[in-house]
Amino acid sequence: MKKIVCLLMVLIWGTSAFSQTKNGTVYSEHEFITKTREMWKAFKDGDADKFISFYADSIYRVANGSMRHIPKEQFKGIVDYWSEAYENLDVVDNKPAYPDAIEYKKGGTWVQDWLLFTGTHIESGINISIPYHNLYSFNDEGKITSIHFYYPDNVFEEINNSSKTTENGEVYINHPYIVKVRKAVNAYCNEDLETLVDFYDEKASFSDLTMQWDESLGMEDARKGWEKDFATYDNIKMKQRGYPDCIHYEKGGWTVVYSWWTWMAEDVNTKRKFEVPMMMSNYFNEDGKIIMQHLDLSTNHFE
Repeated sequence: MKKIVCLLMVLIWGTSAFSQTKNGTVYSEHEFITKTREMWKAFKDGDADKFISFYADSIYRVANGSMRHIPKEQFKGIVDYWSEAYENLDVVDNKPAYPDAIEYKKGGTWVQDWLLFTGTHIESGINISIPYHNLYSFNDEGKITSIHFYYPDNVFEEINNSSKTTENGEVYINHPYIVKVRKAVNAYCNEDLETLVDFYDEKASFSDLTMQWDESLGMEDARKGWEKDFATYDNIKMKQRGYPDCIHYEKGGWTVVYSWWTWMAEDVNTKRKFEVPMMMSNYFNEDGKIIMQHLDLSTNHFE
């Protein structure tokens, strides 16, 4: 009996799980899709009158879930703002996405699209590339009665903050981490690998200008690189230029030492002498170990 009950439950569940009810038709080409494209072209062109001509007299405007009922005339100011505030403004499909028109049996016709807004904010110089997901409902006269915007707003926060003068931490001209960087440089010049390695976290990463932003090496590769330097060059010296800065960033919590040097050495075999200007950025963890190091130097000196 128990087996029969279980079997009946499975059959009932399976039937309900795979039941389908058609509630409309989806179109990849539709007159309302054409209207939304023409509407955004008017927006891009700064034609506020044409832009609002696609809307009903009053509409629901929903931005990231926040809804307001407004007269369509308010959209004029939005179009004017974007035209005045941005240059090279463009609105295109955020490919490979493309718009859909959905004619519901109950609920009328809606269009949804995925767009990419690009351009340059004139006052701040910030380049934007903002993905928008929009939904539009239409009435029987083919006018938009509601528009729903979904978009990341972090770039707008950056634009709003660009006109402010905001502190983001402290700068130190003397700091224990500056001393550690100087001692690490001395250990490198003295070819003291054991002392040098001790300044770094075992999970430290290393990068330079020859590498991509997301590319780095680990401690084992760094150790091999230092050993290669010691075998290839004699009289390795690093002369400090200017003075280092130790900066504790409030945003992100990083503490970084920036320092400037001239790297000098002589090739063991060719006796060729090198003098290479470089900038070194050393990021420290909470244990006071270097967790990340980046070198800015030109490799042309070694060609």
